[in-house]
Amino acid sequence: MAERYSYQGFTTDGTGRAIAEASILVNEAGSTAATIYTTYTGGSADADSTITSDEDTGYFQFFVSDADYSTGDAFDIIISKTNYNTTTMEDVTIF
Repeated sequence: MAERYSYQGFTTDGTGRAIAEASILVNEAGSTAATIYTTYTGGSADADSTITSDEDTGYFQFFVSDADYSTGDAFDIIISKTNYNTTTMEDVTIF
């Protein structure tokens, strides 16, 4: 049976304040949109590989499945919002 693995974090500015409703895009490392889920079980894959951080805390979470990826596969996580610098975390391994 397939297992889902979680990645979570907070979007913050240079002073540590939450960036509400930032866009988080998840790609396969150096490639195209990844297959991600917004829940641990059930549901379907997110169609555009983009989620939004919480409107109060900047918290975000997504899941990837070992039915779609292998141990050690890497992802690029791009965090953006108008009037803020875009941040890219490259080659992130989730499981």
